[in-house]
Amino acid sequence: MKATIPLFFGYLLFQSCGQSTSADRFKDFLPGTYVAHIEQEYSIGEDTIVIEAISTAKNTYSILRVATYQRILDGKIQPKERKEVKRIAIYSDKEGMLLENKTGKQYYFSPEKGLLLIGNASYRKLN
Repeated sequence: MKATIPLFFGYLLFQSCGQSTSADRFKDFLPGTYVAHIEQEYSIGEDTIVIEAISTAKNTYSILRVATYQRILDGKIQPKERKEVKRIAIYSDKEGMLLENKTGKQYYFSPEKGLLLIGNASYRKLN
């Protein structure tokens, strides 16, 4: 009987240390690099989004979006172009998404599938 008491408390300690709320796990998923390959009639390219936590206490994140693309004119691929945009977003626990302050753009996440969803666009998480 005496041997089972330390084992029981050890088990409880192990269980409590390893558990985090689903909201914590969700917020842990947000930071990272997400990519999408874009291929349309008039352009091809890569869209990359890098999300970093600024203040987890205030649910504030920075979003860097880098689009590298090549236009297609008269069937010929043109030189690469690059566009970079930096934004700040707030994470909403209630909605489970990031909301850009300036544009109102909404970023939804699917940790189970490793995806970031913005409108109809889907980005896969690299790290």
